[in-house]
Amino acid sequence: MLLLGTGTGLLHASPSVWDIPVPELKKLAEKGEKDAELALARAYAQGKGVEANPQQALVWYQKAAEHGSGAAMRSIGQFYENGKGVERSIDEAVRWYKKAVAIREQTFAESDLLRLSKAGLTKEKLAGLVVEGGLLLSELDTTTPLDQLVGDLARHTRLRETGKGYWIGYNEHMFSIANRGDAAIPLLVRFAREHPEREARHAAALTLNLIGTESAVTGRFSETFTNRKAREALWELLSVEGLTDDVAMLLKRDPWPADLPAYFRAFQAVQDDCPVALNALDRYPIPHRPVDDLEEFGQEQSTIKFLVPKEYTFSQYARLALEAIGRKFPGKVVVEERLYKDLETGDTSRYENPTQTPVTIKLEALLVDRLKDLSPVFDYCASGHALYYYGENQPGAALYSAKLFFCSAHTAKQRWLEWWKQTGEKRHSDHPPE
Repeated sequence: MLLLGTGTGLLHASPSVWDIPVPELKKLAEKGEKDAELALARAYAQGKGVEANPQQALVWYQKAAEHGSGAAMRSIGQFYENGKGVERSIDEAVRWYKKAVAIREQTFAESDLLRLSKAGLTKEKLAGLVVEGGLLLSELDTTTPLDQLVGDLARHTRLRETGKGYWIGYNEHMFSIANRGDAAIPLLVRFAREHPEREARHAAALTLNLIGTESAVTGRFSETFTNRKAREALWELLSVEGLTDDVAMLLKRDPWPADLPAYFRAFQAVQDDCPVALNALDRYPIPHRPVDDLEEFGQEQSTIKFLVPKEYTFSQYARLALEAIGRKFPGKVVVEERLYKDLETGDTSRYENPTQTPVTIKLEALLVDRLKDLSPVFDYCASGHALYYYGENQPGAALYSAKLFFCSAHTAKQRWLEWWKQTGEKRHSDHPPE
């Protein structure tokens, strides 16, 4: 059973209904107007415009519920849970909360069910995760052997997206595994290492993330990771070919300085250029970065202007921007040809510029906002574009005499590895994170 509260159903009757005096409201309610029935029920429940009467409130809530009001169903559940106007019955409360969830209005009845489950007051053991539009509520499988649950994960890779990063999703099966806690960690690592299908390996990483966050993804772009054993398991999976970028997207939501050695072990171990993992390093406080750091180039107060065509892709937009930077600093900008090829790979989304207004960008803003995220539109799903840069200056040379290099993920990865070998690893060992 997977219960999900979504949709755009009203949480309360429309404001115009609430403004109607109770006598007229009652006439509308007696005609079977659902919103009027709900409003009248709340008037009796709150004593608003009429003497408070829980029994009468329950009568009108039930009438609104019969006409499909999820909000009324939840209110009936609350009456039964609290013994208001009726004999207290948790079983009846749960039954009405489930009816409200099934209506798929945004009633928040899912949170009531989860609260009762955590208090041990429901027959089912439930887990929940806040998502955009409601709460992802799952009934946990507490009887199937753990090794069987993990082994079946490959058949349960379809995800319900959470709206947390717009790519992270989970499902009922993952919740059931995560509910087993630390005992599931070594089984998930072995599964991810051995299974041939990428989606299945990815599902194992997501399940480890559920364990690590105690099934509580609390922010759109960040969360609190609390389980170190699960964290160490994700460090191990960073070095699995094809999983590095997936795992990095999870780690960067709560970046631990202790993650860094695992990143560089992965960069050495896998053949992939790891563009997402390279971008994830932006979330870590690393001084004197070998990539995405223009300190050597300087920060000149100037603007860059360029014109984009009526229709364009991101790679075309980026090329125009880089050419404009080259014109601004003649003889000082070098662009690796492989970078353009990488940007064009899979770049099919087209954007429109009907007025062909020239794009004006302050160079200082580019330096602050990270040029790699240069994009004509904001994209929640983007993990950072495969655009990397660095400045190099000759010792003793005048300021702004440096060259500005734009490079591919392949080159960026090699520069990071060289930095780690010469500087980063020793610095990390000399000042280990807590």
